[in-house]
Amino acid sequence: MVSDRGTQFVGEFWRSLCNRLEISPKFSTAFHPQTDGQTERINAVMEQYLRSYVSYQQDDWVRWLPMAEFATNNHASETTRISPFYANSGRNPRMTFGPLEHGRTIAEDQANSIARKMKDILDFLKDELFRAQRIQEESANIRRTPAPHYRVGDKVFLSTHHVLTKRPSKKLDWKRIGPYAIKRIVNPYAYELELPRSMKVHPVFHVSLLSSAANDALPGQQQLPPPPVEVEGQEEWEVEDILDSRDRWGRFEYLVKYAGYYEASWQPLSDVEHSPDIVKRFHKRYPWKPKPTRR
Repeated sequence: MVSDRGTQFVGEFWRSLCNRLEISPKFSTAFHPQTDGQTERINAVMEQYLRSYVSYQQDDWVRWLPMAEFATNNHASETTRISPFYANSGRNPRMTFGPLEHGRTIAEDQANSIARKMKDILDFLKDELFRAQRIQEESANIRRTPAPHYRVGDKVFLSTHHVLTKRPSKKLDWKRIGPYAIKRIVNPYAYELELPRSMKVHPVFHVSLLSSAANDALPGQQQLPPPPVEVEGQEEWEVEDILDSRDRWGRFEYLVKYAGYYEASWQPLSDVEHSPDIVKRFHKRYPWKPKPTRR
């Protein structure tokens, strides 16, 4: 069963229920609705129905939902040439209030007839689905390039299209962040990245959001980060700049950029006590940012 990563699908209760019912859940990769495109397409059709009939206040959509469901179940699919209801039950949905017609055949003959009919429908559905998939694949691959293949340990950049940062403007934000190492190959189109702990996002991404990081840098282009210096018997790193500040759950932190290091990290107030000039410069430039308070 394919689904997204909603809280109702990744919870412990749902996992236990799927395990008891021998259901294999398949979760989509982050920010890739094409994984469950069939469901997303049907949702769009239902929204189209409701959009045409709901009131101006949109408070009566529940009343129209059964009719929208009936219309969808009774509509022949372009892919299968039959309606979804017919594919499941062997007949189209009935809209009548008259008495049901009872056949005169015995139960065994009726059961055998229904079984043969459902088998014919299933074979027909398979043929039509494979035909539609081939047509859609040929049409989609005209403008597509083969997906790149990465190995565990390769460095890649991650697109920030779906990553929310704390920078003021999305237009002027980084287009890519990283590079991050490939931690695990989920499948040829999804990879798990080794992300820093400060990024509270699911680490599995579709290959379309990744791009290779250059591993053939020119001599001197890549430099190793400098080692810490010893101050009063303790190792310390040089603070190059302070980018942001926050008061998180009663703990004040600065987003610190250390000299020679690419990534900035959130550090407590005690880690910048030997850089008062940089702290003062940051608050002078951004007076509206949170400031440490005396406890």
